[in-house]
Amino acid sequence: MGKAKLDLKSIAMIGHSFGGITSLQVGLNSQKFKACVSLDPWFLACEKQVNDKRFFVDKKTPQTLVVYSPTLPELVTKLSKDFDQKACMDTFSAESQKAGRFEQVTINDSLHDSMSDKGYLFPTEICTERFPHPRYMEINYHVNYLVVDFLARTGIIGDAKGIEAKLDQTLLKYDAKLK
Repeated sequence: MGKAKLDLKSIAMIGHSFGGITSLQVGLNSQKFKACVSLDPWFLACEKQVNDKRFFVDKKTPQTLVVYSPTLPELVTKLSKDFDQKACMDTFSAESQKAGRFEQVTINDSLHDSMSDKGYLFPTEICTERFPHPRYMEINYHVNYLVVDFLARTGIIGDAKGIEAKLDQTLLKYDAKLK
């Protein structure tokens, strides 16, 4: 059996929620990653840097994909009354668009938890009981199609045959657009 090889020039950082903002922080401050994926990041940890326009994707940072759920700003506001998640998301996105190395998409009808790896770690029954969204697993799969497509386009993963059709279905189904 042959030995697997790790290409240290093709590493991606991926995270969800607080892990999503962590992946952005690491990706924006390190040249070691080729791509960064952030799933519904909580911007609370870097609010000051975002507002001071010191936290955004630039020409030196890796290709970055941020996937948002429309429910996160409301969720964060309930937990932290003095913090405006939506304003941070908008500022980060507007500043990051300028570099040409940034993509974002909002998956309509998704929840914060439908973007995580819970659907793979726990049986479907547990996920749907804890998160009773009628299409929890379906949305989770579609988010993963977006991520796989992005990683293929950035050269992190090789052949992603068939993912383009699934990605097109995802974008149409949720009236989402890659920006």
